[in-house]
Amino acid sequence: MRGVLEWLGATVKWNAPTRAVTAEKGPRRLSLRVGSRNARINGKSLMLDVPPQIMKSRVYAPLRFVSESLGMTVAYKPEDGGILLESASKCGFVRVPR
Repeated sequence: MRGVLEWLGATVKWNAPTRAVTAEKGPRRLSLRVGSRNARINGKSLMLDVPPQIMKSRVYAPLRFVSESLGMTVAYKPEDGGILLESASKCGFVRVPR
């Protein structure tokens, strides 16, 4: 998560005892906890389709949820084999592994 969140321009904090990730970008604040489907955006509770999880010492969470929470638009581009992330100031392409 850190790589994508920092690329999006967010400040990321990891709380090891609670296994929680907090990301802030401008006025937006996103909080996720490993193993929990409950997420918070600016204090509002929302449910994730799948909970964040740790694999090989990295936290993974749904890309669309994280990106849209921080103001990005997300478009799946099957013809290009990836996902396009866009905001007013940034654009990037993430290739989906096959």
